[in-house]
Amino acid sequence: QPVLNNTSDRDIPPDEEPQRDNWWTEDPAPKNKRHVKVGLKASASPVSRATSNMLVTQMEYRAVLKSNNYINNFTDSEIKFAYSNFISGPNSASYSHDLPVGLGIALNLPLADRFSIETGLNFTYLHSIEDNNGSLSDQRLHFAGIPLRASYAFIRKGKFSIYAGAGASLEKCLKASIGSRIFDEKRLQWAGETFAGAELKLWKSTSLYFQPTVSYWFTDTDLVTYRTENPLVFSVDAGLRFHL
Repeated sequence: QPVLNNTSDRDIPPDEEPQRDNWWTEDPAPKNKRHVKVGLKASASPVSRATSNMLVTQMEYRAVLKSNNYINNFTDSEIKFAYSNFISGPNSASYSHDLPVGLGIALNLPLADRFSIETGLNFTYLHSIEDNNGSLSDQRLHFAGIPLRASYAFIRKGKFSIYAGAGASLEKCLKASIGSRIFDEKRLQWAGETFAGAELKLWKSTSLYFQPTVSYWFTDTDLVTYRTENPLVFSVDAGLRFHL
């Protein structure tokens, strides 16, 4: 009599099992299993240095007065009058701004099957060269910031996903200087942002991601920076995410 073939996947030798380990297909996992992701990233704006012929702003003039402890000795009207004389004389300056660069660590928390929120800690560096009638000085500002973002993965196929979202970022200047002069930037800076990104799982618990972001900065520093003249900033984040 004919013998029924009851061979199952378990009876197939390991070297003959179907190959599932590629970027487009993935072994099925329980639908209710969601991973917290910790990410390391670097960010930059993919444009060359921006040259500026902008004069010293009234905000920076106030910052100069602050740095020399003169600010308490002037009224607002006196500062405006002194500033108008300052920029009309030989004391005006122009700037050449490098684009912002940053590093960060992020924590991504899943809320639902495709929705997640992200927060973390970012460090941003803004560098400019001040040209004060031929006298060049390096201007450096260091920021620490906390982002809060929400995203939705609208394409997921195996190890590959595409997502988009929006959020905001709040930053505090840790140190600001022009040459040897130190400035006190006390005000918090904040921006709204929108982004889209692609993520590819490299190993079981590690992914590589690429995320273009558009930010708009609603606040200014006292010192003239790249963001002063370009509040709408396009940047690219790239890094690794670790699934916990």
